[in-house]
Amino acid sequence: MILRDATLADAAAISELVSAEMRVHIGPLLQESGLQTLLANASIVSTRQRIRDGWLHIVAVDHHDLLAGIIVVRPPSHLYHVFVRSDLHRTGVATKLFTKAEVRVKESCGTGLTTVNSSPNSIAVYERFGFVPNGALQELDGVWFQPMIRPDAE
Repeated sequence: MILRDATLADAAAISELVSAEMRVHIGPLLQESGLQTLLANASIVSTRQRIRDGWLHIVAVDHHDLLAGIIVVRPPSHLYHVFVRSDLHRTGVATKLFTKAEVRVKESCGTGLTTVNSSPNSIAVYERFGFVPNGALQELDGVWFQPMIRPDAE
């Protein structure tokens, strides 16, 4: 598994992976309007814009040169999302991505990853990374999420 910074050339593969995983793992929890909101945020155009805007994008690429996972950080330290291809869940890809992103964020701003807005079904994953719920479950544009903070990110 190779971890590297994403480039604009990766935007289509990132969009495809994130959209597919959203449909399978988050979509069933949402009304159609919420899923459409998420998919719009995962579009190629949106992905390219975040890369251009300097958001940290680290991809995991498997030995067949296929995208295995992605982590995105909104500066300075908000974990925007982590997605791993379904066939690679529970293989450590997310942990590798998180660890690399954590190092990069600490280098750039002096603190680790501090916040995330978790889908309800991913709360346990983020808790394993040290995040804890911060307030009540919220809804925005049809998308439900749990705000979380990481108190030991320093």
